[in-house]
Amino acid sequence: MEDIDVICPACHETLLLPEDEANAYECPKCDAGLVWNGKHLTGVKTNRTFLFVNGPEFDTVFDSDSLADALDFANDVMDNNKTVLSEFGQGGNSTVTESGITESMEFDRGFQKVAIVIFVVSLLGFLSLVGAAGFAGCVCLAPSLLIMAIAFGPQTHKASDLEYVQSAGGSYGVGSGVGFVSDSKYFTSYAWKNDIFTFRMFKPGSHLKFKFLQHYHNGGESGSPSQYYHLSVVLGGEDFEKDIKRINTRVHNADRNDLLEDFQLILAEKNRLYEKTGISPSLEIYFNSSVKKPSHVMNIIKQDSELTALWEQLVKGN
Repeated sequence: MEDIDVICPACHETLLLPEDEANAYECPKCDAGLVWNGKHLTGVKTNRTFLFVNGPEFDTVFDSDSLADALDFANDVMDNNKTVLSEFGQGGNSTVTESGITESMEFDRGFQKVAIVIFVVSLLGFLSLVGAAGFAGCVCLAPSLLIMAIAFGPQTHKASDLEYVQSAGGSYGVGSGVGFVSDSKYFTSYAWKNDIFTFRMFKPGSHLKFKFLQHYHNGGESGSPSQYYHLSVVLGGEDFEKDIKRINTRVHNADRNDLLEDFQLILAEKNRLYEKTGISPSLEIYFNSSVKKPSHVMNIIKQDSELTALWEQLVKGN
């Protein structure tokens, strides 16, 4: 049985922990509680709790040597409202208050009472019409059933949320994010609530690829058409893929000038990311067949020197 060198993420002290022996330990220097799965640290307890994804996927989404940097980032998020960069990412933080939960619960109860009244009135109308015009009666009842479903569906807050915020002193912070950490080499995915911070990923951005898939949506009968590129991050081949955001574009038919506009938009995001992190990731761009066959789109790109040059800038990473 061999020991493994482990760096305490809380104080950067080097420790020796036994391989393949899962247990909880305490750092002798800073007293941080360390949860060890036999290969990696999966949790750190200080005055806050920091959790890292467990199991075989750890090596895919974490570097053990980066966990101290991860804790520094997490504390900056909770103390200073830090979040990830908007380029190739999205995130945010907010505060949940006792008064906000109370107001939300009162609104939900009021809405439920109104929904019941509407349903009763609609039911009476249904009963009066069903004998003479069954279909008209059903039409009369359908909207109220929808309102009832919304009113008694999942609520924003529950009694347990009220108890939690009271125990936290009247308010607590929440947030989530997926994207690049400003002024660093890292890409992360996380969620946090009060004093518990859960990392799903914390990895140098040089390990990443990004997929852009073009989508066109006709909007249906009552909506306007929309077009966008759906963005996801890929780690370790296809072992880990996570949705990030979408980049909206003008609705078009994927002709030469349309593609030129799209590529310039995506390249501008990539260049801003490089300015802030020094990382220019490789991109993979795919076209679905909702507007034009992907093979046709690729022919348009290959036959135009300006599009080809832009395409090469997009797919190349540093």
